[in-house]
Amino acid sequence: MKKDGKGVYGRSVAHAPKLGLLFLLACHGAGPPPPPAGAAESTHAPAKTEASTDAALAPAAAADGAAPTGSGPLALAADAGAEAAATETWPPPSKGFVAKVTSDVCLGSCPVYTVTVQDDGAFVVAVASPRKGCVAGKATLTQVGKIEALARSAELSKMRPVYETSQHDRRWWTTTITLGGRTHKVRRWGSSDTEPAYGKLIAIEDAIEEATHASTLADTATLTPCPKER
Repeated sequence: MKKDGKGVYGRSVAHAPKLGLLFLLACHGAGPPPPPAGAAESTHAPAKTEASTDAALAPAAAADGAAPTGSGPLALAADAGAEAAATETWPPPSKGFVAKVTSDVCLGSCPVYTVTVQDDGAFVVAVASPRKGCVAGKATLTQVGKIEALARSAELSKMRPVYETSQHDRRWWTTTITLGGRTHKVRRWGSSDTEPAYGKLIAIEDAIEEATHASTLADTATLTPCPKER
């Protein structure tokens, strides 16, 4: 196509019919006609799809502290932990069951206390040193049932009254179990891989700690005067 002042096919634009002129303007990319006078120009952005809106809101929800959802490793681990806690079952505690653990002094600043758990889950942590006083709480029946089951399997009645090793930087722990109207008390110092009694006693102590958080309460809780024993 020539650009020498003459139109398409060598015909002068000036002599082209009006219809031909309109045709030429359309062929050469003339834009759409201007909007009618007084029409408002739209300033709205294209509408977002539902998927794009959800994607934009996801980071904001995470920033606000919303719990993550989905099937990633963290979510699966959380579900597994919740399921394990929900499915752990133990027989209910027997009437009159009582479990007690006493910690003695150590070479450091360990609190000296006694935690007593009743068959209904009620427990009291009595602190003797370095502070004095008591704090009460309530364990679940499942937790108390676990303590009793461990005590039964340990067969404290067949244990010696005292187990002691030559380990240093340890303290005495005394476990007292009342079961079936009989009370058994066993003291231990340290631990030993060759004597099964240590592992059984420590398992009972750990179950009581799990149910009461006695060591933490003895160290940090607000204490009140202990009730007088009858």
